[in-house]
Amino acid sequence: MEKIKLINSSGIEEEFKVVFAYEDPDTEKGYLVYTDGEKKYAARYNPNDENDLNLEDIDSKEELDKLKKMMKKYGGK
Repeated sequence: MEKIKLINSSGIEEEFKVVFAYEDPDTEKGYLVYTDGEKKYAARYNPNDENDLNLEDIDSKEELDKLKKMMKKYGGK
């Protein structure tokens, strides 16, 4: 997955570059860091749903900290 397309709140499709993707084997949740070229975004998704990339906000500091740690460990920028 190098690029993703998402629909913004105005209903317009936007393309983003994927910076880092990680599936946590302990929680079975997927995490995605992506950018529009100016700002980075992080989200959680269900890696078992192959038909739809439904992104959710990361709402806990622990999840965000773990994602940052995995990015450093596996080379996400």
